[in-house]
Amino acid sequence: MTILIVLVNVALSLLGFIVCRSLIKEYIPIFISRKMYGNDQCKKSDDPIPEPMGVICAAVYLIIMFVFIPFPFIEWIGTESAFPHTKFLAFLSALISICTAILLGFADDVLDLKWRHKLAFPTLSSLPILMVYYVSGGSTTVLIPSRTIRMLLIPASIDINIFYYLFMCMVVVFCTNAINILYPARVFVGDTFCYWAGMTLAVVSILGRFSKTMILFLIPQVFNFLYSIPQLFKLVPCPRHRLPKFDSATDTVNMSVAQFKEADVNLLGRFVLKVFSTCGMLYCRKYEKDGVRYEINNLTILNLVLKFAGPLHERTLTNVLLSIQVTCSIFAFLVRFYFASFIYDVVY
Repeated sequence: MTILIVLVNVALSLLGFIVCRSLIKEYIPIFISRKMYGNDQCKKSDDPIPEPMGVICAAVYLIIMFVFIPFPFIEWIGTESAFPHTKFLAFLSALISICTAILLGFADDVLDLKWRHKLAFPTLSSLPILMVYYVSGGSTTVLIPSRTIRMLLIPASIDINIFYYLFMCMVVVFCTNAINILYPARVFVGDTFCYWAGMTLAVVSILGRFSKTMILFLIPQVFNFLYSIPQLFKLVPCPRHRLPKFDSATDTVNMSVAQFKEADVNLLGRFVLKVFSTCGMLYCRKYEKDGVRYEINNLTILNLVLKFAGPLHERTLTNVLLSIQVTCSIFAFLVRFYFASFIYDVVY
């Protein structure tokens, strides 16, 4: 029965890929004619790029999932054995959360929501999956490393209760804002795709009980978020767009900068700039123009890579970032399945 489910899954996935690829090609001129497009700021050409094409991918995914619903439960159909209602509920709640995320992502594309809305909406989308996790008796217990137990004489596990749900909620929020577009792009997927893909990863990790492991595979994204905090939380001024700066003469991208007056930065912001600059993680130039001014690179992992590597072609920058992602993913596997055995007595 398991083999049948896997084969059906593979077949539907291939069908979804073929249909999605075909529909995207078909709808490119339709999106442009409806003025649903943007411009690639890292290209010489100003040709319109249809957006948000992620809604097509999300719609195909939902249809495929609706078709797939009966197969995991086919062995209980027409039998006297108890139907696994809890498992079925978890499946449906995951789809509800994903549907809600797609709706809110499309609203973001159409209405261009602010950052505070981007944080609040995924939180609301996560409620169905968190409620089912709660009513199905999902564990909120965290195991403590055996070495720590012996050193601090604390229990082998701690029930963190509501804080575990807050953690899972933050996983959802983070995942929905961690998926982004890569070079080359003939279409823009928009925030619809980001919300959908991120929510899918989040609900799978929550239902599969590996939400902490999921974070390990998002190390570059976690670093990017932590590095961006000073601008995201207005400790230093944050421009509307922080994309790398495109140089049409050399067809390369370089780090973009933010310029602001010293008076626009509070004491905490200056301290953060000093720490980042001392650690070599910040390009910072101080100059005089109508008072003391700062010029710093925008705080994203893209601009940080360009700070060290210098101007790069967009393709090269993408390959560098993919190499970082692959390296971090290999490290995550080692941490989860090898190094964990050194601090835990049992590794599942």
